[in-house]
Amino acid sequence: MVFFAGAMTSMRCTVKLPKVNLYDSLSVRHFIHRSSLCESIGFVEKNKDAFCAEQGYSSQILASIVAGRNEQVFIPHYNNSNRVSSKQQEVYLQAQMDTLKKMLRYK
Repeated sequence: MVFFAGAMTSMRCTVKLPKVNLYDSLSVRHFIHRSSLCESIGFVEKNKDAFCAEQGYSSQILASIVAGRNEQVFIPHYNNSNRVSSKQQEVYLQAQMDTLKKMLRYK
């Protein structure tokens, strides 16, 4: 991971995305312990479909991103008893990742 100083208050991070088997708890645990927050957010952004489908232990990665921040990541499945489409879920998830990046001053 490489950080570049941005416009005084924000940091840019370049992420090398590791391979993670979301169905293997040890792989997910290893990823959580070895990855920076920036890398974790980047991984979620690149794999939104897997996170929206709640594949394997993906929820553990989301929980690790917001741990200790009094925040949560919420992916709606229903809205007024109507099923939320996968595309719309991805839009919601991306919006939450964008909000986290703003809070953390990442670009």
